[in-house]
Amino acid sequence: MTFIVRLIPSRNFTLAGNDAYIHHDIVMRIAREGLGIIGHDIPSLMGLKAYAYPPLFHVMGYGLYLLFRSELVFFFISPLLGTATVLVIYKVARETFEREEVALLSAFLFSMVPSFVARTSVFIPESMGLLLTSGILYMLVKYLKTTPGYPDIDKFELKAFSNLFRGDLRYILGGLALFVIYLFTHRGWVFLLIALLLLAVTFLTPSFRKRPLEFGLIFLLIGAGIIEFITFAARFQSVPVTILGFPKWMGVLQLILGIYGASLLLRSKNPIHRFLIIWATAFMIIGTYSFRFRDPYAAIPLSLMGGYAFSEVKGRLYASKRFKSYSIMKRDVKPFLRTGIFALLVLMPLAQGAAIAYTGVTTPSPQQNAAFRWINDNTPQDAVFLSAIEDSYSLIGNTHRRDVLLWKTVYEGFMGSAPSLKENTMTRDEVSAIFQSSIPSETSYLLERNNISYIYISKSMHMKGIGLQLPVDPHFKTCFVSGDVSVYRYIKNPGIQSNYSSITVNGEDGKVVEFIEKFWNGYSQGTEPSHQGVSTL
Repeated sequence: MTFIVRLIPSRNFTLAGNDAYIHHDIVMRIAREGLGIIGHDIPSLMGLKAYAYPPLFHVMGYGLYLLFRSELVFFFISPLLGTATVLVIYKVARETFEREEVALLSAFLFSMVPSFVARTSVFIPESMGLLLTSGILYMLVKYLKTTPGYPDIDKFELKAFSNLFRGDLRYILGGLALFVIYLFTHRGWVFLLIALLLLAVTFLTPSFRKRPLEFGLIFLLIGAGIIEFITFAARFQSVPVTILGFPKWMGVLQLILGIYGASLLLRSKNPIHRFLIIWATAFMIIGTYSFRFRDPYAAIPLSLMGGYAFSEVKGRLYASKRFKSYSIMKRDVKPFLRTGIFALLVLMPLAQGAAIAYTGVTTPSPQQNAAFRWINDNTPQDAVFLSAIEDSYSLIGNTHRRDVLLWKTVYEGFMGSAPSLKENTMTRDEVSAIFQSSIPSETSYLLERNNISYIYISKSMHMKGIGLQLPVDPHFKTCFVSGDVSVYRYIKNPGIQSNYSSITVNGEDGKVVEFIEKFWNGYSQGTEPSHQGVSTL
């Protein structure tokens, strides 16, 4: 079921989701031009620079594409990785709670977390990153269970904190091997390191009770270190989210059961249980500022605790005296009633996960696909396009052309040296200025500065800025028009010149202007012209 749900977005055998087009295009560029196009800057390859993307996922996709020689590779890789991640989460829950039922329910809840479904249904590196995250988490749980004093967190108090470093090193070495792979796969390792810092905080909590001042300062230093690390190593979308985003992207039942599970485990002295509570709480709080912490990394500990709560709810449901005898039309329906309630609880996350897979991932419209076909047939391979950021993904993915903004934010970091935040901001501002400017000379200057030869614009963008110039300015030749999008070619020196002439109202054109105003407004308005000064037509 986990695998089938993740095939829903690709039901028409077209790539789904904006990011999938970019990563597919990168793999196809590697297939055409070879592995040599990948940059050699180590910090960029590890994702340490802003707008740098690790290449290992793309290299894996390239290898599988060479092996099978089929585009189907791009539809099956991420669902398979997502299914493998669920299996590993099952193992993590099995080691954490040591109950088969809890492990199965935890894995099921996590498999249908909407944000997790969305990220493992499309061809993006995060699908592999989440598998590595779960694998490292499994190694970590196995290691903690071998430390002296486990499972009583009080046995790690003060000097006994060193027990944390006396476990079986085989699991640490296994986790480090996975982490090295993670460094060159996806930037999600940043979230994992922050979670590991929270693990250290968890084991310091018994010492905090004994010496609150000293360990309070340590906690503050750890918090400052996390903030500084994020600033240095990551580029997060600092987009505040509403409260409605939590049930939508974490799952309604997962959120309810996860919070309930945290309340049940609150008094547990098991350090792993306490770590799950701290991890989920911290990432959900930070997730109100940056949704990447919430989706789906906060859902991992929440689903594990939710599985524990789900098992408790199921036990109480089947043990409840209220259902010992319940009749409808003199027929005892208690077995069906209990099973029906439990089946309804199971169907809730399944339905939400499938709905997100069906509706939460965008695909191009037929009119957009027609525009892409025209671009493929009628524009040179090295053509540079101007497009809005929401259109750039599908444009590049379907035409393998180059745009201005995504080339700066994605391709330069992957194929060479990643741009700085300042450089990217400058490019973003220039693209925004082109779309909003009503001054033809400014538009032409910025188009030529960025070597733009074609403009791909949606119908909603025709109401302002360059959208008003495109149909009438001879610098732009109409190439393709559909119900959704249009394509124009920029001509630096058109044969027909623009005529932006000035009409002097009080000069020789005054009589004409007066007549037009009377004709438009009616003779009842008087005989004097209503405008003074200069009007530009």
